[in-house]
Amino acid sequence: MTKLNQIPIPELFVSPEAAGKLAAEGARLPGWRLTRRQLCDLELLMNGGFFPLKGFMTQADCEHVARDMRLASGALWPVPVTLEVGEDFAARIEPGDDIGLLDGQDVLLAIMSVTDHWRPGGGMAGPVCLGGKVKGLRPPAGAGTRPNHLRGLFRDHDRDQVVALDDCAALPVPEGMVAMLMLLAGDIPAAEHAGLRRRYETAIAGHAGACMAEVNLVARGQGIRILVLQALVARNHGATHVLAGDEPELGKLLEEAGLLLLPHRG
Repeated sequence: MTKLNQIPIPELFVSPEAAGKLAAEGARLPGWRLTRRQLCDLELLMNGGFFPLKGFMTQADCEHVARDMRLASGALWPVPVTLEVGEDFAARIEPGDDIGLLDGQDVLLAIMSVTDHWRPGGGMAGPVCLGGKVKGLRPPAGAGTRPNHLRGLFRDHDRDQVVALDDCAALPVPEGMVAMLMLLAGDIPAAEHAGLRRRYETAIAGHAGACMAEVNLVARGQGIRILVLQALVARNHGATHVLAGDEPELGKLLEEAGLLLLPHRG
């Protein structure tokens, strides 16, 4: 029987045939050039790293998450993932419209069907948030590790005890488990990226079955919310355990997400 961490995670990419048709349509749509953070968010939405999200969050989802770390559906989710746009662009968009999501070179990466259009805090001026489902056409340049790539490796090698960690010093993991060292690259300057990747690759060398997940996740504050976000992203990449501090509240939330907390040693 295929284990839960080996089953493919749902992605938001359309088929190559559909992508070709959507690209032609997208050329006629209003296009929003994504910021670095938005590019990282879109990548994780499209590749399943942000499952169960199906696009940039609606106002209702954001309000539920801010209040109790849950989507309107009741699913555990700790932080808002929104598409914030400028006032001039927002003035051209209404719920029901489609927009193109572009990288820094104006390459069309996805099409978003806008359902929500609101100002955080209800102000009369300032940035506007758009929410709606996303159809992915292609990953951005410099994309990280796709969750289903790792899930496929774990399936091929029958690995069902996978520990996610983001600190090389925490190696090795307990016997019988596989380490998934997560390089959280969303905030790392480009000049430091290659060197850090080499350091992580060196760290896992010699540890049987160990792998690296390069994840373009941008930090969102501190505390339990960011820990839960990192844990959910790790789960979507195939982790079954998360190495973290022995905190009862965190442990309960991870258990709800189908993860087990492995406390730091010493």
